Amino acid sequence: MMRRVAVPAEKLPSCGGRALFEFEDKSLALFNIDGRLHAIDDGCPHQGASLCGGQLQGRVIQCRAHGLRFNLETGYLLNSTAIKVGCYQVERGAIKYLSYSPDQQLINRLSSALALALVFAFASSAR
Repeated sequence: MMRRVAVPAEKLPSCGGRALFEFEDKSLALFNIDGRLHAIDDGCPHQGASLCGGQLQGRVIQCRAHGLRFNLETGYLLNSTAIKVGCYQVERGAIKYLSYSPDQQLINRLSSALALALVFAFASSAR
């Protein structure tokens, strides 16, 4: 089911800024890049480190914990379509997102964790 959640004006980041927005059981990182708002899950799919405080380079956020880099427009890990952070559409100060059951959220996290483990295993074996 699609839901819309209004973001209070004081939580909307100014141009070039970022903000952490929490509601219900979600924690989202909001980024304002060239006047366009981007919203992603704040937790990195690897080990849950906050992405809001990561290094921002254009439309790419780098996790501070292990350096994984995610595209803010798609949510995907750079150079991969196997690993993705939740990415949400922002319209007129409201975030649109799909409301999942807790079981579906667990399945999505496990899928990302398995894909990430395979990427690291492959990278380690290539050395």
